[in-house]
Amino acid sequence: RQMCIRDRVSTQSTWDSMLFNLSKRGFAVAGPPKFLITGCLGQIGRALIPKLQAKYGPNCVVGTDAIKPADLKLPCKFNILDIMHAKKMDKIVKDNNINSIIHFAAILSATGELMPEKAKDINIRGLEHVFDIALKHKCQLFNASSIAAYGGDKFPRESAPEDSSKLPSTIYGISKIYGELLGAYYNSKFGLDYRSLRYPVIMSSQEYGYKGTAIYTTEMFFKAIHDKKYECYVNAETKVPAIHVDDCVDATVQMLAADDKKFTKRVYNLAGLSFSAGELANEIKRYVPEFVCSFKPDFRQAIADTWPKLIQEESNKDWGWKFTQTLPQLVDKIFGDIKEAAKVKTPAKQYLSLIHI
Repeated sequence: RQMCIRDRVSTQSTWDSMLFNLSKRGFAVAGPPKFLITGCLGQIGRALIPKLQAKYGPNCVVGTDAIKPADLKLPCKFNILDIMHAKKMDKIVKDNNINSIIHFAAILSATGELMPEKAKDINIRGLEHVFDIALKHKCQLFNASSIAAYGGDKFPRESAPEDSSKLPSTIYGISKIYGELLGAYYNSKFGLDYRSLRYPVIMSSQEYGYKGTAIYTTEMFFKAIHDKKYECYVNAETKVPAIHVDDCVDATVQMLAADDKKFTKRVYNLAGLSFSAGELANEIKRYVPEFVCSFKPDFRQAIADTWPKLIQEESNKDWGWKFTQTLPQLVDKIFGDIKEAAKVKTPAKQYLSLIHI
């Protein structure tokens, strides 16, 4: 059974046309969507909150993260939550009538290799808590996956299909494969409305204080502006698929609202575009001609080398997502956003807890 949810709060909201499909085996929501976002202080979570509020109303989101800096203001209700504390998470879901959980809390690939036991706790055991609570409260569950789920030498790195072999070599990638398989199982076995996107590298117009494997794609812009030089920790030929955080958020919102009867799988690639570190540096020189980028690979090079250079996607034919952007357009957007942020004196750095580094 499909249920169309009508906006009872804001006449400008558009969610009366949304099919909120928690429909199999009793997974049906009889009210407006109420989202819980774990890891909401991360790069994607911070951008997603206002998009959801614009679509579904100001009170539709409850954000959680392991810490909250005292000087950080959020536009939604917020709870401090360690993802390992299942009882507290359960109470937040119950007390706030949550019917959709968006799970971002994770230790990313580079840091995960430096602290694998911590990554195993957060990325696997914490994920299991999320699944159990989503099932208990009959919530829709969106769990972010990643191109780090790919790995091994049995898939075409030049252009990896959605369903090609995935043998990741990092604890982060392994945890993403585990989440994908667990989601498919919970959907088939229990009817959980599970959906997931394999995110490519996410680029931003804001400077973030973490050191993920591909943060060079954002860091390079700010080093060019501030220092006119940058030592990149992957080689110039390293290619990765990437997308701007705004487009990533748009795809996520669209997938959350999509009719899951059109899905042919529970996890889809989000392809973005593909470019090398050297190509990005050359594009940045259009804005900062004196910029000099050198390349000195560190341990993150080996991680990036396990990822596909480009990923194929089937979301267009299944639920209508479309993305058309070139590298020059992407670079134009980021520099344009940085310029606008400077006009209103937006803080350059955004806060991130250990969960996101």
